[in-house]
Amino acid sequence: MRADGCDYAPTGASVPAMPKPKRAIDCTEQPHSGTPAALTIPAAANYLSVSPRTVYDLMRSGALSAFRIGPRQGAVRISRAELDRYISEAQAWEPAS
Repeated sequence: MRADGCDYAPTGASVPAMPKPKRAIDCTEQPHSGTPAALTIPAAANYLSVSPRTVYDLMRSGALSAFRIGPRQGAVRISRAELDRYISEAQAWEPAS
Protein backbone atom coordinates (compact mmCIF):
# COMPACT_ATOMS: atom_id res chain seq x y z
CA MET A 1 0.00 0.00 0.00
CA ARG A 2 1.23 3.46 -0.84
CA ALA A 3 1.76 6.19 1.73
CA ASP A 4 -1.41 7.97 0.59
CA GLY A 5 -3.54 4.90 1.37
CA CYS A 6 -4.12 3.73 -2.21
CA ASP A 7 -3.15 0.21 -3.15
CA TYR A 8 -4.20 0.13 -6.80
CA ALA A 9 -0.79 1.16 -8.20
CA PRO A 10 2.67 0.50 -6.85
CA THR A 11 4.74 3.42 -5.59
CA GLY A 12 6.20 5.38 -8.48
CA ALA A 13 3.91 3.83 -11.08
CA SER A 14 2.18 6.24 -13.38
CA VAL A 15 -1.53 5.98 -13.99
CA PRO A 16 -2.40 6.02 -17.71
CA ALA A 17 -4.28 9.07 -18.94
CA MET A 18 -7.96 8.67 -19.69
CA PRO A 19 -8.78 8.66 -23.41
CA LYS A 20 -10.58 11.70 -24.78
CA PRO A 21 -14.34 11.16 -25.08
CA LYS A 22 -15.71 10.62 -28.55
CA ARG A 23 -17.62 13.47 -30.12
CA ALA A 24 -21.38 13.21 -29.71
CA ILE A 25 -23.26 12.09 -32.81
CA ASP A 26 -24.99 14.94 -34.60
CA CYS A 27 -28.15 13.58 -36.21
CA THR A 28 -28.18 16.37 -38.77
CA GLU A 29 -24.81 15.25 -40.16
CA GLN A 30 -25.46 11.49 -40.14
CA PRO A 31 -29.21 10.84 -40.03
CA HIS A 32 -28.98 7.03 -39.82
CA SER A 33 -25.44 6.17 -38.91
CA GLY A 34 -25.25 5.76 -35.15
CA THR A 35 -28.78 7.04 -34.51
CA PRO A 36 -30.63 4.77 -32.07
CA ALA A 37 -33.76 2.91 -33.20
CA ALA A 38 -35.88 4.62 -30.51
CA LEU A 39 -35.45 8.33 -29.84
CA THR A 40 -36.45 10.58 -26.95
CA ILE A 41 -38.72 13.55 -27.67
CA PRO A 42 -35.78 16.02 -27.80
CA ALA A 43 -33.79 13.66 -30.05
CA ALA A 44 -36.80 13.17 -32.32
CA ALA A 45 -37.21 16.95 -32.50
CA ASN A 46 -33.55 17.26 -33.46
CA TYR A 47 -33.98 14.50 -36.07
CA LEU A 48 -36.92 16.39 -37.63
CA SER A 49 -35.30 19.83 -37.11
CA VAL A 50 -38.29 21.08 -35.14
CA SER A 51 -38.96 21.95 -31.49
CA PRO A 52 -39.96 19.34 -28.89
CA ARG A 53 -43.31 21.17 -28.64
CA THR A 54 -43.95 20.42 -32.34
CA VAL A 55 -43.21 16.73 -31.73
CA TYR A 56 -45.73 16.67 -28.86
CA ASP A 57 -48.30 18.41 -31.10
CA LEU A 58 -47.71 15.83 -33.86
CA MET A 59 -48.20 13.04 -31.31
CA ARG A 60 -51.44 14.58 -30.02
CA SER A 61 -52.80 14.98 -33.56
CA GLY A 62 -52.01 11.34 -34.39
CA ALA A 63 -49.46 12.20 -37.08
CA LEU A 64 -46.71 10.52 -35.02
CA SER A 65 -47.12 7.48 -32.81
CA ALA A 66 -44.95 6.95 -29.76
CA PHE A 67 -44.58 4.27 -27.11
CA ARG A 68 -43.66 4.11 -23.44
CA ILE A 69 -40.79 2.03 -22.16
CA GLY A 70 -39.17 1.31 -18.82
CA PRO A 71 -40.07 -0.32 -15.52
CA ARG A 72 -42.89 2.13 -14.81
CA GLN A 73 -43.66 2.83 -18.48
CA GLY A 74 -42.75 6.48 -18.02
CA ALA A 75 -40.16 7.07 -20.74
CA VAL A 76 -41.67 8.11 -24.07
CA ARG A 77 -39.85 7.07 -27.25
CA ILE A 78 -40.52 7.41 -30.97
CA SER A 79 -39.06 4.88 -33.38
CA ARG A 80 -36.75 6.12 -36.10
CA ALA A 81 -38.86 4.15 -38.58
CA GLU A 82 -41.92 6.15 -37.48
CA LEU A 83 -40.05 9.41 -38.00
CA ASP A 84 -38.88 8.26 -41.44
CA ARG A 85 -42.48 7.31 -42.31
CA TYR A 86 -43.69 10.74 -41.26
CA ILE A 87 -41.02 12.45 -43.37
CA SER A 88 -41.82 10.35 -46.44
CA GLU A 89 -45.57 10.99 -46.14
CA ALA A 90 -45.26 14.71 -45.39
CA GLN A 91 -46.55 16.97 -48.12
CA ALA A 92 -43.94 18.88 -50.03
CA TRP A 93 -43.97 22.60 -49.44
CA GLU A 94 -44.88 24.65 -52.47
CA PRO A 95 -44.43 28.41 -52.54
CA ALA A 96 -47.57 30.48 -52.95
CA SER A 97 -48.02 31.87 -56.43
